[in-house]
Amino acid sequence: MQSAYQECLKAALRMLGRRDHSRTELAGKLSHKGFEASNIARVIAECERMNYLDDARFCRYYAAYLRRRGYGAVRIEQMLKGKGLAAAHVTAGIREHCGDAAQIEDCRRVLGKKVQREGPPGNTAAVKARLYRFLCNRGFPSPVVNQVLQECFGDPRTGH
Repeated sequence: MQSAYQECLKAALRMLGRRDHSRTELAGKLSHKGFEASNIARVIAECERMNYLDDARFCRYYAAYLRRRGYGAVRIEQMLKGKGLAAAHVTAGIREHCGDAAQIEDCRRVLGKKVQREGPPGNTAAVKARLYRFLCNRGFPSPVVNQVLQECFGDPRTGH
């Protein structure tokens, strides 16, 4: 018969075999399964020792995944912090995957997909405001959104 620690380790390795997790996320899942906090702490330490659990690696991979899914730096940062990652890891992940040029490129791509899905938008203030909100909600910073919308619709002061 396996000990409670061994059962906890087995559950953790099953979870980590499916995908990377943050320390906080894994601890929460193990706790939800009813394992004791002392066993969870030992299992997390053992998983880190075996290099199966690494918050820095998880942060890099998850930031890249979220970027591919069309999220901007602001939203990615919120989601990484929501996984319980240390601020240093979050900052490094954002710096690595969300540079200024990358944000502009990604914002253009997300806007292009939206326009392709919904058809060409009109050039009205209401349409621009709706797209502005959409892109900001995806996590793109205001200066990036303004630049991309200006490229798409032209300068609102001159109409070009």
